[in-house]
Amino acid sequence: MSTSAPFILKQFSIRQHHATFKVCTDSVILGSWVKPDTLHPILDIGTGTGILALMMAQRTQSIITAIEIDPLSAKDAAYNFDQSPWSARIQLISEDVRDWAIRQPGKYGTIICNPPYFSNALKNSNFRKSMARHNDSLTNTELIMVAKQLLLPDGLLAIILPVEQMKKFIDDASIFQLHPQRICYIQHMASKEPKRCMTTFSQIKQKSNIDNLILSNPDNSPTLSYTQLTADFYL
Repeated sequence: MSTSAPFILKQFSIRQHHATFKVCTDSVILGSWVKPDTLHPILDIGTGTGILALMMAQRTQSIITAIEIDPLSAKDAAYNFDQSPWSARIQLISEDVRDWAIRQPGKYGTIICNPPYFSNALKNSNFRKSMARHNDSLTNTELIMVAKQLLLPDGLLAIILPVEQMKKFIDDASIFQLHPQRICYIQHMASKEPKRCMTTFSQIKQKSNIDNLILSNPDNSPTLSYTQLTADFYL
């Protein structure tokens, strides 16, 4: 078993002994940036350690459902949920979201996902890492179809992807009448090209609000905008 140190935030901590991939900046930024529906249930697809579900629980009073196909990652998520102040509001489902969605009658105001984005990389010899790294097990189209099925009419799907993959995801989502509402390009520094993109999708078509988030100043210190965005979470 890995002895990775816990990831400690202001109101909760993340044990990541078993999870295929550890907590990364992408999840913290996405969980801070999204504007979740505070009146309706929230779904976290591919919860991993559970960090996005916990961030949504901290920011809202909503009921949270977190789904994770990998049983060992789900073990960490279950522990993290149980240790948090919001355990009564978070339900963990250890199952393939495609199978679960078929039986799920409920609708969600927000669906959040930090999906795998290594579809063009070489296959990892470790099956669990391969499953998490590659979109073979859940394609863009399947994720979009699940979101379309489970979202309320005015609900939002929020995801983060590399810029080039987000362009393809936006095109795929438009086929199913999911339209980009907010788009944020993430740059390490102002002098660098954006590497990641966060987007929220809605079934309501409107002009997209496009913004940039710069993470670091030239001296590598965090920018004010990044610090303010994540202030509720980072120590």
